[in-house]
Amino acid sequence: MSVYPPLSVQQAATMAGTSATTIKRKITAKELKATQNQRGQYLIEHDDMMTYLAQQRPGGRQGASSKTGPELAIGRPDELVRVLERELDQAKERIRSLEGRNERLQSELLSLMHELKEALTGNKKTGLSAWFGRVLEK
Repeated sequence: MSVYPPLSVQQAATMAGTSATTIKRKITAKELKATQNQRGQYLIEHDDMMTYLAQQRPGGRQGASSKTGPELAIGRPDELVRVLERELDQAKERIRSLEGRNERLQSELLSLMHELKEALTGNKKTGLSAWFGRVLEK
């Protein structure tokens, strides 16, 4: 199993310099290994993609072993760099989005805890109200 995440059909197409339709045809023809996720989308393991690309280059042959990893660009280092930069930018954007969501949720939680504390201060502190009061005072 590769240390790299699986590729989508579009990512594999970009890496191979071809269309997503061509990649799907290669998968259907069993020329490129892929699995399907729960949504039915194909996922291609990085090692399988590298093997496929090695077989496609001039002089490549069926069953040829290939190196794996970003250092192998199959004669297209500029394209591989663009793909990896795009994926890095997408990951950074996802991190920013999740950090913003985390801040909003923390703020909402503090607000709800404050509202709960105010609601409990007017009530007789017995049972569940007393427990919540003790938890919120900490």
